[in-house]
Amino acid sequence: MWLTRKHQADVRTSGKPGAAPQIIWGDWLFAPIDNLRLVLFRIAFGCLLAVDLLQSWDWRVVMLSRRPIRFPYDGFGWLPLLPNTAAVILQAVLVLSCLSIATGYRFRLGAVVFFVGYTYSFLVDRAYFNNHFYLIALFAGWLAISNAHHRWSLDVQRCPTIGCKKTPRWQILGPAVQMAIPYLFGGLAKLNPDWLRGEPVRAQLWELVDHPLYGSLVSQPWSGILFAWGGMIFDMLIVPALLWRRSRVLAIVLLIFFHVTNSLMFSIGIFPWLGIATTVLYLPDRLLYRFSPGVVTTNSEPESAGTPLYASRRNRRLMIGALAIWLSMQCALPLRHHLIPGNVGWTREGFYFAWTMKLDLKSCFLGFHICDPATGACLAIDHNKDLTDYQRYWLPREPRGIVRYARFLKERARREGLPDAVIVCDSVCALNGRPYQYMLDPAVDPATVTIPSWGHAAWIVPLQVSAPIGNYKNGQEKEAEVMEMIQRTRVAAGVFPPRLRGRQLRDVTPVVDPKTDPRAANGGNLP
Repeated sequence: MWLTRKHQADVRTSGKPGAAPQIIWGDWLFAPIDNLRLVLFRIAFGCLLAVDLLQSWDWRVVMLSRRPIRFPYDGFGWLPLLPNTAAVILQAVLVLSCLSIATGYRFRLGAVVFFVGYTYSFLVDRAYFNNHFYLIALFAGWLAISNAHHRWSLDVQRCPTIGCKKTPRWQILGPAVQMAIPYLFGGLAKLNPDWLRGEPVRAQLWELVDHPLYGSLVSQPWSGILFAWGGMIFDMLIVPALLWRRSRVLAIVLLIFFHVTNSLMFSIGIFPWLGIATTVLYLPDRLLYRFSPGVVTTNSEPESAGTPLYASRRNRRLMIGALAIWLSMQCALPLRHHLIPGNVGWTREGFYFAWTMKLDLKSCFLGFHICDPATGACLAIDHNKDLTDYQRYWLPREPRGIVRYARFLKERARREGLPDAVIVCDSVCALNGRPYQYMLDPAVDPATVTIPSWGHAAWIVPLQVSAPIGNYKNGQEKEAEVMEMIQRTRVAAGVFPPRLRGRQLRDVTPVVDPKTDPRAANGGNLP
């Protein structure tokens, strides 16, 4: 499948003398090869996603259902939330489409429905972002345009004429490269000072010290460095090892071990099993030949119902152009944060779609007050009442999300008869065990700032890069440090948005009764 010496020779000699490079590469990309890799991936993908959707049913329905506020991606604010009943129906349709993919029954319809429905659910709210959700949507797109149902499927039982054992090489190469991208760019993202010093891996491992099997290992002072460097080296070398014929089998074994270990040690959902499922895309020809003798090598004429579409040189050029655009975007998105000033884990600018997985541990406090500049009355807002569980975790760590929520508060205050409200926001965070500091400028009203479409937002306070890392605080220790900082900033220094400066402010928030409000025993709004 890959560029062995034989394949390199095929590329050099294919096409007519003097043929353009895109034509030569087109001959290689569209050459027919055994489709068993793609078929096995189709079955594994459909089964895994059906199980995952059933296990995550409740929170996915909440994610799709109407709620006070959501945080869409730029350009996708037009996507609607659904009534609860419609959200349940969509979730059921996604499960059925997974079964359609796995069994190959009405495969094309099932794959397209899953791709559209899953991509919609992924884009509807940025608070639910996860790298493996993004990867699943990309895999679904590849399957939707493939001929993965031409073998071992109910569609072949219904219509034997579509049955074949070959497919154009690009249909297998596409998802294989798609899986290689997270490994490669995930490894490159780990080349940052915090990770190279073992943070925040050390803190994540410390949560496992009581485990009977590997507790003694993760409690060692050097375990953070070992796991951090080991994960980085694995991510950066696994793709070359999979591509090199002599190391491919060993690489597949190591990849399976890596993902099984990650699944046992960390709560990272379906991703490890999806990673294991993609190993079938890299199976060596000699192993594949045992399952599919006689059809591994290429012939002059593809045996695939989808091949005639790509028979003309013009269509091949268009397809190669589309593949080049896709690959360029996949390489550009993970690198764009290098063009934006600041630490990406702190600012979250260029963070999404960049495969920055488990690189940052951000401990935050978030508090809001709505103030009337005419009277000086300020009312504390419990933002948790407006948010889902996922949004509550995500919002304190996301500067642009905080601005969007502040605008939501100002608009709600206007509707309730306070058109001139000022939002006071205390956004305090610590990144990878650094000292707590303000993340959003405490001297601005976040509801009035501009969110730049590209580049750095000036209202994000720069991270104290030189501050020591690895000193994580929780519970009362965290609460004391955060509250001392807010007291020093707001009360002692009098730092407030311009329209409130010099005014006599008074807190009109009702006193919380510890007997009736369980938040009081947990530090109020402290997440």
